[in-house]
Amino acid sequence: MFGIMSGAITQSTSAVTFIMTGMISAGLMTTRRAMPMVLWSNAGNCILVFLAVINFHLMVLYMLGMVGFLYYIDLDKSKLLKPAVGALLGVSLLFYGLDLMKMGAVPLRDYHWFFEFMVAANKSYILGLLGAAALAFIAQSAATISAIAIALANTGVLDKASAFMIIYGTNLGTACTTFVLSTKLKGPPKQLAIFQVGFKFFSLFIFVSLFYIEIYFHIPLVMALMKKITPHLHLQLALVYLTFQIVGAGIITLFIPALHRLLNKLFPETAEEQLSRPKFLHDQALLIPETALSLIEREQLRVLKRYPHYFDELREDATRQYNTAFLHIGTDNLIKEISDFTTELIDKELTRSLLNRILNYKIRAEILTNMDDCLSELILPIEKSSFSPELQQFITNISESLHTLLLIVIDVVESEDPMDINLLLKITEDKGEIIEKIHTHIRKNNPKLLAEEQEVMEYISSRFERMIWMIRYLVRLVEKLNKEKLA
Repeated sequence: MFGIMSGAITQSTSAVTFIMTGMISAGLMTTRRAMPMVLWSNAGNCILVFLAVINFHLMVLYMLGMVGFLYYIDLDKSKLLKPAVGALLGVSLLFYGLDLMKMGAVPLRDYHWFFEFMVAANKSYILGLLGAAALAFIAQSAATISAIAIALANTGVLDKASAFMIIYGTNLGTACTTFVLSTKLKGPPKQLAIFQVGFKFFSLFIFVSLFYIEIYFHIPLVMALMKKITPHLHLQLALVYLTFQIVGAGIITLFIPALHRLLNKLFPETAEEQLSRPKFLHDQALLIPETALSLIEREQLRVLKRYPHYFDELREDATRQYNTAFLHIGTDNLIKEISDFTTELIDKELTRSLLNRILNYKIRAEILTNMDDCLSELILPIEKSSFSPELQQFITNISESLHTLLLIVIDVVESEDPMDINLLLKITEDKGEIIEKIHTHIRKNNPKLLAEEQEVMEYISSRFERMIWMIRYLVRLVEKLNKEKLA
């Protein structure tokens, strides 16, 4: 139902497909849930075709006049009514465009070049199919070109069989549009786009096959059925457009689980998408706040355990598990997922202790985001650069120190042991003086250190101190929550 409504509102199946792929990329929708929505948006898209066969010229003029009057009395400046007035203007212009399109199709048959093309299309069904596909590809709308074809058939420019084939061809054009626009997509978004393309080709194969069987073997099939339903050609064409979408969607709906598994194999998730996906969070957990909080805690710990891997590239004894850029993007997306889940939980009826715990996790999420950004800023500029041996040793020492410290933080957050918390708080006391002494020592023993390398040293040191401060803040939050639990 949501798919049908989306297709009716947007009047573009390509738009619905790429809105859904965007939601999948953002983690707001799964491919499995989006598949029936995209599939049935094709049926909702048929409204435009049916409007093309209705004589609504007078209605459109009244609508435009009414919209003009609403703008004249300045209702478009009202905060409350401005969206409604704008929407009414959009709908009126859509109908007006359809009306102009229908009227514009009538004089086309008087043009010699167009008449010759139509004669050729009437003689060659394949030419009509490919021509309609090309026009739909350019217009990015099967419904719009189908509406024009219905208007032309209604004026006698197209014969019945050619008009049917052109209707089928428009769907081929939008399939090609979706395929071209999806070339840079990967993983689940790619799966959804290919699913839509596959639907179009599946329906096309069925209806083109039935078309040729009916034409050459004189077996009454689709065209005969449409004629039996209504004697009016324009209604027959509108109905066959709807039938094309419904029959294909109805059959494919039965095989969505199997198709989802197949697409998963053909276009698997990328490393970035795998890193972005929560492991413990699910919507049902929101029904029990205590359970949801435990899952948030486990998910945040999972994020924290990724941070030592930022140093895999710099440490000789480490096996690189993640691409640093993908690690940053995926972790950032995951933290946003956790934060959104936490925000939803705040809207529930909660006790004071549970609310304090949620706010603690909310602040932790902000700290984790800042830590992730800081590590990315620290590692990305230096992992692909070469420096003097002295500066390289400084970078190695900083990396090893932070790596070890992060491993300790993970143990402390996981155990919540008061003695470990106190020890870590002492370790993370202000180290500004120590860092400055290290700088002075390096400069004194390396007077030829380049200005650029001194800047790098200051840059790394500032990020190191920032990480120390954030680790300390995070441990304070763990300590605070631990005391509240014990109380």
